[in-house]
Amino acid sequence: MREFEWYLEHNLYTYESVNNMIDAIRTATDMLVNDFDNPALSALKERLNLSRPIFEAHVPTEEEGAGSADVLKDNIEVILDFYERFCRRMELMMEHSPQYAFISFMGP
Repeated sequence: MREFEWYLEHNLYTYESVNNMIDAIRTATDMLVNDFDNPALSALKERLNLSRPIFEAHVPTEEEGAGSADVLKDNIEVILDFYERFCRRMELMMEHSPQYAFISFMGP
């Protein structure tokens, strides 16, 4: 599988691969809630860019550090909400469009 193309390129995913992605997202979000310090989450935590003010509840200060695990923990509900809404929308899209075989994502 090739890497996701960010800039105005079609990224086609089969419904099966989207379902696999949803399963992986839900596994990761469950671990964020129930097993936050699991080493399997290290890569995900590193990819979350906490230096941008994406959290309404709290923007990290310089003392806390942009990648602070405490900032992530304090704002976990924002991440969980985003991922759950994404998963649910993908499920509904596939459910309501069974005649199609692919979903295309395009960035930015």
